[in-house]
Amino acid sequence: MSELSRGVDTSTVVGRRPVTLFTPPAAGGRVLERRSWRSAATVHGTALLLIGIVPLLAGLALLSVAGGVVAEEIATLRMPRWIAVVVGAMLLCAGVAFALHGWRGVRSARRARRARASYPDQPWLWDHPWNAFAAFDETRDELRRGIPAVVMLAAFLLPFNWIAFSRSDGHWVVGIVTGAFDALLVLAVARLVYLAHRAGRHGTTELRLPRFPCLTGSDVELKLLRTPALAAVGALRATLRCVEERYEVRGAGRQRRPELVAYALHESRAGGEVTPEGDAIVFRFAVPADASGSSLSERPPRYWELAVEGEAPEAAYGATFLLPIYARSA
Repeated sequence: MSELSRGVDTSTVVGRRPVTLFTPPAAGGRVLERRSWRSAATVHGTALLLIGIVPLLAGLALLSVAGGVVAEEIATLRMPRWIAVVVGAMLLCAGVAFALHGWRGVRSARRARRARASYPDQPWLWDHPWNAFAAFDETRDELRRGIPAVVMLAAFLLPFNWIAFSRSDGHWVVGIVTGAFDALLVLAVARLVYLAHRAGRHGTTELRLPRFPCLTGSDVELKLLRTPALAAVGALRATLRCVEERYEVRGAGRQRRPELVAYALHESRAGGEVTPEGDAIVFRFAVPADASGSSLSERPPRYWELAVEGEAPEAAYGATFLLPIYARSA
């Protein structure tokens, strides 16, 4: 920690500096649609740990009924036993997942408080477990987060599909609502298939950092290592973005509920330039001095990311990298 606290320089400075246009969005930021959030829920820590007990107990109860442990006089199933087993297992897994996520949140917050007390002016030492030399494409991380969510959603919809489409007394309203959620499930599966195809085609790409940490009010030169698969994509463009996630209450009356919304506080775009050696693609940005720094330990978080994609429509490449950009100390 003591070495990283003084900063780590990991790059060779390239002399030519192309002009990069920094375009601040409207006040409050631009809403980002169709993206995965870093906040998995609006509840964290101890509260999420306690909430996880509810589906855990419900799953155990349903599995007990399906397995005949609970007498039929106490509880009667109106669905096939195998559906009850699937739903019970889903509730049990959801409860365990919530409890583990809450426990990890409690432990992470405790460690962050201790490190923050020792290094109050160096948030990069306790805000996130950074790699000081490189950032990696988060496609595989998004897959790891998305697959369990899709499986749980499918298990949750299973009894509703059985009621809507298998039973003769199923109400047409149930069928319409269930069909709408089934459509969302199909879209989520299609997204995972796309991510899996992208990860299999290009592998896990690596972005070399110019220094650790990167500070606001400075120029950053990010080098994307050029693999053979990436060389075949062609020209690339990148967007450097500061994202802030917020919990907002939306709806009216009984429909009011908290929702997670992501805003782009700052955005900057630049084209890539292949190094003379041909081993990397360089993106150069000027980070404004008045920009906000990362705060990943907060819930909801604020963070910087670099989104890279092919300039040509047929160039099916896309990757997102989390960056250690922090506000410069006063």
